[in-house]
Amino acid sequence: MLLCSPGPILPEARFLERIWGQDGDTESSVVFVYISYLQKKLGALHADIRIRAVRGEGYVLEAVE
Repeated sequence: MLLCSPGPILPEARFLERIWGQDGDTESSVVFVYISYLQKKLGALHADIRIRAVRGEGYVLEAVE
């Protein structure tokens, strides 16, 4: 989802809806855990992109400067 729209902030609710469905009883903490995994993997790869958390809004994919 982040790669398909690498500019706007994607709210946690959108991840929950698209990945686990509207009827899922998954909590937003699950999104945080998976985003953390992805952030660590990108760091280990020394990638030129990162996932930044925007408090109260969601996550955004951005280039590393």
